[in-house]
Amino acid sequence: MQDGSSVKHSDQAYYGFGCPFCPLRSPLDFPLVVVVSRHAVHQMALASPQQQNIQGTNAGHNAMVLAGTFNGCSIGTGQYFTNHSDIATRRAKVLDNLRLTDPSVDRAELQSEKGRRLQGTCLWIQNHPDYRNWLQGDCAQLWISGGPGMGKTMLSIYITESLEESSKRVTYFFCRHDDEKRNTETAVIRGLLVQLLRVVSDESFDQHVWPSFRSDKAASYTLSTPQAIWNVFVALVTSQDSSPTFCILDGLDECDKESSRKLTQRFHDLFTVIKATRSTNTLRLAVVSRNQSDLRGSSNLRLQECEVHIRRDIELFIASNIQDSLSHKTGFDNWIQPISDELLDLSEGSFF
Repeated sequence: MQDGSSVKHSDQAYYGFGCPFCPLRSPLDFPLVVVVSRHAVHQMALASPQQQNIQGTNAGHNAMVLAGTFNGCSIGTGQYFTNHSDIATRRAKVLDNLRLTDPSVDRAELQSEKGRRLQGTCLWIQNHPDYRNWLQGDCAQLWISGGPGMGKTMLSIYITESLEESSKRVTYFFCRHDDEKRNTETAVIRGLLVQLLRVVSDESFDQHVWPSFRSDKAASYTLSTPQAIWNVFVALVTSQDSSPTFCILDGLDECDKESSRKLTQRFHDLFTVIKATRSTNTLRLAVVSRNQSDLRGSSNLRLQECEVHIRRDIELFIASNIQDSLSHKTGFDNWIQPISDELLDLSEGSFF
């Protein structure tokens, strides 16, 4: 809780005062035991304090117990007292409602299909000026474009993993044209939210997410209305207490055309608002796709202009595959390098 809020009736916490448990209400004028964080008490009037026998009430880290008759108190900033076990249950419920697909599972499946990234590949992007500007916040939108077979998805996998390893708050989605759970506007937004919900604080969840899922009717409306589900995403990534959110969309061109257009427009409008309010440290978006003309305002990192790096990655890929195929056979040692060179020339800058 934060300073400045009124205590509200909530199903999240109950406080006893010698009779059956009762929801905390305001204004208060009865003996009460309250457990709150130390910084959350604001202008509390403690009238006629009474010594009470407090049993079974624990004040955790940075919290305290108050006892007495409270009159007209104000606590916190409009957020509820939180019972962490209850909020964990609600968070799990919302995740179950949201989940059409799990992007982390989709990523693992892609790695199984394509093979894991070879050591030494994709590292070049860490030193590319456009990527570094995006990573450091100098540019909020990055578009990594390239033709088929240039290793875009493997590059996306590397980016998401490297951001996670550096403890960044990351959400990502791998679009797929032949999967209706991965090629629509709503599916993308829901997938991004699934990941955010696993890392946002209880306070952010309570304030920005739970109201849209509090009842079955509210949840049904939110899940069936793209604007409603988008509003939840926007609230999470632009909340004042949030750290920067790194969002990676791989294969946006694999969504149906209308979904791709709408998502592009939504992010464009969001960044317009972010820029107008000077909230520059909230969201950083990287779209990895084939050429698209409607990604306005993005810094464009063209893979076609990174030929030396792409060729080096292809060379490592070919050498590894040939080595795996011929290393256990005798008499081919002198053929490995010539075959690698020939295949590299035939690749013409593509992993196909």
